[in-house]
Amino acid sequence: MLRFLAAVGAAFLTFLATTGRLALFAGMSLATAFTPPFYPGVILYLTLWLPRRVRTSFTAWFIFAIPLANIFGGPLSTLILQHGNVGAMRDWQVRSMLGVPMIAGGEVQGLLFLDDLELPDLAKRNLAEVESEGIRRAGYSTSGSPTNISVSRTVSRAMARRVALRRPRPEELAALEAELADCDEASRAEICARIEAIKTKMRRIPFIDPIDIRYRRFETLPKPIAQAVMFCLMDVSGSMTEHMKDLAKRFYVLLYVFLKRRYRHVEIVFIRHTDRAEEVDEDTFFHSPASGGTLVSSALEAMRDIVRSRFRPADWNIYAAQASDGDNSFSDGEVAGRLLTEKILPASQFFAYLEVGQDGGMTFDMPDSALWTLYERLRTDGAPLSMRKVCQRSEIFPVFHDLFQRRGPQERASR
Repeated sequence: MLRFLAAVGAAFLTFLATTGRLALFAGMSLATAFTPPFYPGVILYLTLWLPRRVRTSFTAWFIFAIPLANIFGGPLSTLILQHGNVGAMRDWQVRSMLGVPMIAGGEVQGLLFLDDLELPDLAKRNLAEVESEGIRRAGYSTSGSPTNISVSRTVSRAMARRVALRRPRPEELAALEAELADCDEASRAEICARIEAIKTKMRRIPFIDPIDIRYRRFETLPKPIAQAVMFCLMDVSGSMTEHMKDLAKRFYVLLYVFLKRRYRHVEIVFIRHTDRAEEVDEDTFFHSPASGGTLVSSALEAMRDIVRSRFRPADWNIYAAQASDGDNSFSDGEVAGRLLTEKILPASQFFAYLEVGQDGGMTFDMPDSALWTLYERLRTDGAPLSMRKVCQRSEIFPVFHDLFQRRGPQERASR
């Protein structure tokens, strides 16, 4: 959805590059192709992805925004038409600039949906790289930008200099001038001389001198970057129906967008498995078909080997998200449990398990699978596992939000 909004805005922005009639028609065709499905697409998006408790309010805000766009957009377009060209751009090119807020809107919407999410217990360990981020105060300097003048430090230094050089005070000059008004002719010359001497000294010792001015100085602050890796473990065996795979992929799409938008130094490792596991690239993980038997331990072994070879737990924050229908070979249960408790969980910050169900089912009616029973037993014994079940597309975002929602220390313990 976010990419669709950005694409609509980009289509309108193509007008800015058009210089002839043919290019104009091509740009109009591109924009027209994106515009018709926009309204039903947004409604479908809000229906499928948003939880029921907020779905109505979000839909109402979207529908309410349509007449507002007409109210403000109509006069704005008329104003642009009345004034004709603006600078080197023609009027229709200026109108196409309205595509810029649409692109920004797609990015802002993504930030709003992901604003209260985070990777749990992201610790700063021994890091291989640092990055200069932000600035910090670093005292004062005698040169700099006028916007950085420190008024308090400048005034205090000017006052210290005036006191040290015994600059006459304005009250002293005012007293002498008052005395001059009432004095006799005999003492007038003396008082005038004293007044002139005070004025001369005041001019020689200015109220604020350039040597008094101080500027606030800032320097870049190197901040360590917490390195993290997320393992995406997806079951693609024959027991996984297309509906189940679709649910799992939607969950991982949300996870991928969340990680890429919120964190700059997070590696993502894609592992899919049947009775054999393999590390694949992003395109293969989301699009390439696969089928076969089921051995969950193969994915856990692949994760263990990758951690051992590329992601030292002392340096990396390790996370894992597993999606499966819960089916597993009976003989593989103990092997998978031993791998989890002895190898995977001790090295991980967080391990989430998503069990996907049949289309048309209800989450509370889903029976406990072999894998769910194993993980539930491990969690009862104290293993840091987070487990959720989903059957419908509309449940994906609430479950994802619940797993990665920002929590306090006490809430994390009961996750």
